[in-house]
Amino acid sequence: MAGTTPFTLTADAYQDLGPAPAQIQVFNGQARFQVSDTQPMDLKAPGWALSSGFPLKIEANDASSHVWGLALGGPSGIAVGNVYSAGGSGGTTDVNIAKLGGAAVSGTLPVNTPVSKIVTQAPTVTASAAYASGNCIGGLLTFAGVVRGNNITGILQQAGVFCKSAQTGAVDLVLFSANPTASTLTDKTNLAIAAADFDKVIGVAHITDWTSLGTPSFAQALGLAMPFAPASGGTTIYGVLVARSTPTFASTSDVEVYVKALDD
Repeated sequence: MAGTTPFTLTADAYQDLGPAPAQIQVFNGQARFQVSDTQPMDLKAPGWALSSGFPLKIEANDASSHVWGLALGGPSGIAVGNVYSAGGSGGTTDVNIAKLGGAAVSGTLPVNTPVSKIVTQAPTVTASAAYASGNCIGGLLTFAGVVRGNNITGILQQAGVFCKSAQTGAVDLVLFSANPTASTLTDKTNLAIAAADFDKVIGVAHITDWTSLGTPSFAQALGLAMPFAPASGGTTIYGVLVARSTPTFASTSDVEVYVKALDD
């Protein structure tokens, strides 16, 4: 494209992409962007993190501000100003710089600041009858909106169980990136993950730390640091609570399960 200049964006320092405002689109890989009068020195500071295909318009109130870019991980290709193909190679990012005024990138993307969310589910359980170890407690759990938008990944930080009755037995929370439709997750029936669903398993939170709150009880698993990605185009993950002892619940609404996640 006429009027553009090849530019190499590296992963070890922010590079000056020119004055704000700027319109940017990533064509492959990932990159992060900042607006500043001077070169940002903190490579881990929050900014605008873009993946392939996402457009972004960056504006600044200060006319002296510039847009700065940093490659994240492997190579990526981006356009600034006009949309056109650019490709990265080796360990760098090839960036073509064009002044604003041509065919602008359409659409916007907000600042990518990590967001922590807690999502709860209250399954219907069986009352007044002991579960066997290995039984599902309440069936499939749907943790909707655990990340703030489509195609966003995250880290599960903790999981826990609130119970209206006194409990002390260990439970597992098995988590899935998509609905395990071929598996058996029926209340008071042994967990049976189908071969067709095994690659949907994100991980297992072992919840063993129970605290008596009088009659109610509460258990938690902290410090999970469990990365996850909902199925393509979604914001929901799934789970099932599994008994690892022989609990008996006082009512069908005895149990509430939560997960806490930090999205990227």
